[in-house]
Amino acid sequence: MSRGPGAAGRHALPRQPHVTLEVSLEAFTPHYGPTTGQHERNEEEDIDTAPLYYTFPCRCSSEFVITTKNLEDAVEVVGCTGCGEWVRVLYEVVED
Repeated sequence: MSRGPGAAGRHALPRQPHVTLEVSLEAFTPHYGPTTGQHERNEEEDIDTAPLYYTFPCRCSSEFVITTKNLEDAVEVVGCTGCGEWVRVLYEVVED
């Protein structure tokens, strides 16, 4: 018996997230630590300290989060922490 397209013997590829929006990293809010506010810094913090993570609001009232480690690992698609939405974060990698 011949199996045509869509037959049970065909291997399914893993689903990729459906990106609904492309957002510049500049539109994300930087966060410098767990105890400070969005743009606030402790007086002891060095002015050159990089943010630990960035957030962008989702339409579901939750947020998209991308960490500095994600950026270093070239991650560009992140999901909302409260729903199934995904965004592509647009940024340029700067080499030291």
